[in-house]
Amino acid sequence: MKKIQLEITDNVYKELEYMVALKKKDDDDFGPTLENVEDIILELVNAATEGSMQPGSWERQIIQSTGLVSNQPEQKYYRRGHGQPPSWDIGYLDGLDNHDKHCQIAPDGLAYSSGWIEGEAYRLKQDAKKNTIQGPAGG
Repeated sequence: MKKIQLEITDNVYKELEYMVALKKKDDDDFGPTLENVEDIILELVNAATEGSMQPGSWERQIIQSTGLVSNQPEQKYYRRGHGQPPSWDIGYLDGLDNHDKHCQIAPDGLAYSSGWIEGEAYRLKQDAKKNTIQGPAGG
């Protein structure tokens, strides 16, 4: 586990203390148990990381409203783990979306290319199914 130190203004700290005090007054069991300001900061940080990994989640809405979501294609997809996704996953997502190759962000070019080929193959297979069911466009 990593430890960090934060410097926040007195006003921000007061507001966080007030939020904790209000939460302690609640008689319901909804949400996390907050004992102090550190607890609320940890909850906020956890929500931000979950929002980064899970498009469509309420956590994503929070970080999106603050401008913390990148426009990079890999931010559009659910990620299984924390940090940069494996090269194969980046390639697969690019292949699914028919994006130009972004292998410069993937540390392993071979794994990226393998994922891109798999993603493109899956996308083409799905497109072929749609055309079979719907018929060719304009026809």
